[in-house]
Amino acid sequence: GGNEDIKELNDSPEPEENDNSETANLLCEEDALVSDVTMEWASGTSVHGVALASDRQNYSLWFRLLWVMMVVAAGVIMIWQIQSLVQEYRSYQVITDSETVVPESLEFPQITLCNTNSISARLRNET
Repeated sequence: GGNEDIKELNDSPEPEENDNSETANLLCEEDALVSDVTMEWASGTSVHGVALASDRQNYSLWFRLLWVMMVVAAGVIMIWQIQSLVQEYRSYQVITDSETVVPESLEFPQITLCNTNSISARLRNET
């Protein structure tokens, strides 16, 4: 019955470690080199071009250098575009012009007061 079901649940296999476990292990090691951690990060990142530039096993040096140059060029263009947009945004002047105009005379609207009382005056006087 119930105890067998609990035992089956407890005997389930442990979940598989995710891909980041190797990176986490590298970060925990005191003697881990920065280059090792960087290469591990670069090989698994989703940043376009970085994984290709870091893959020593499948790509030649020239191919990887080409990708490094493209990633650096894209980064430089991005920084230039952001700087240009911020500079253009900040160059717009805020113009505030306020003036007070006092008219010589004011035309007042005609007001009509309407009796909204639904009880007639005759009935009200009788009570």
